[in-house]
Amino acid sequence: NCTVSLMLMSLGGLFAQDLVEWVSVATYQAASGGGARHMRELLSQMGQLHNHVAAELADPASAILDIERKVTSLTRSGELPVDNFGVPLAG
Repeated sequence: NCTVSLMLMSLGGLFAQDLVEWVSVATYQAASGGGARHMRELLSQMGQLHNHVAAELADPASAILDIERKVTSLTRSGELPVDNFGVPLAG
């Protein structure tokens, strides 16, 4: 989509100079295009993910990779609401 294309164009020089190792991109057009129920589900998923790692986020000494592992684990657990999307969109 146009958002990702523009982002990649702006980051191209950083990639070319090996200043960026990787990028994870997410656009939520599926949520906004799906209407209110989809937006609510996405926000519920995000809230559950935040609550799952809130203690680690509050601790500046916590390792970001540990936080990412917990987020990924919850995303794959089947515990997030998926009534509208069928799969977790957040995470």
